[in-house]
Amino acid sequence: MNKKIVVEGLPCAGKTSLAKSIVKECKSYSLVNEIAARLGNGEKFPGNARNILDAERINMWFIRKESERINEAKQLSSVTDVLIDRSFPSHLAYCYAYAIFNSLDIFDKTYEMYEAALKSELLELPDVFLYLRIDPSTMLKRLASRVYEDKRAILPDFWVNRSYLTHLNKAYDVFFDNIKKYVPTRVIDANQTHEAVYVEAKKALEGIQIGRRYINSDRLMICLREILQEDLKDIKWKTKI
Repeated sequence: MNKKIVVEGLPCAGKTSLAKSIVKECKSYSLVNEIAARLGNGEKFPGNARNILDAERINMWFIRKESERINEAKQLSSVTDVLIDRSFPSHLAYCYAYAIFNSLDIFDKTYEMYEAALKSELLELPDVFLYLRIDPSTMLKRLASRVYEDKRAILPDFWVNRSYLTHLNKAYDVFFDNIKKYVPTRVIDANQTHEAVYVEAKKALEGIQIGRRYINSDRLMICLREILQEDLKDIKWKTKI
């Protein structure tokens, strides 16, 4: 059975480079590009939330886009293994870090919407997660280099805030520490060179056996929310920014 593999991690972790390198070398893999690479005809990201209504609108946009990509991955997986460049764990992690950074009370609503999308099967978990874990300090160094000049130009200012990135990394870590009980998950140290990451990732993927346990998506989302809410309980929330 062909696998659907989500590649996750911070910007500059090397997700896209890794996925493209594997697809180029191995004809047994296909690639579903990240959302940014699929926008056309003047379409843009929906912006950053300034209040709860903004958050709901943005969440629905991302859920719809993710659903489209999941359907494409299903079709491709009838022929090859499929690498998916990012998926909904990124948006959940961003929401957590963004809520803290702006003291904006959007965390619970976002998790409720993604929980409902998983339950209704608009979204689904992949067969494998490949998490490229990179330290914020390494990410910022790479972002400052010329190689990432285009990426630097489109990222909002808070992306270079170390506190924001630290909370973002925590959200990723919590997600993958919990999801590994149910979905095969491999964590790769992305502070290494891209070449070293490629070798380690290829070895990890070759050794994966699909054997997903039953997972109650409601319970998973509740668990994630309970863990992360510890950081949120003392924040004086705003209704808008």
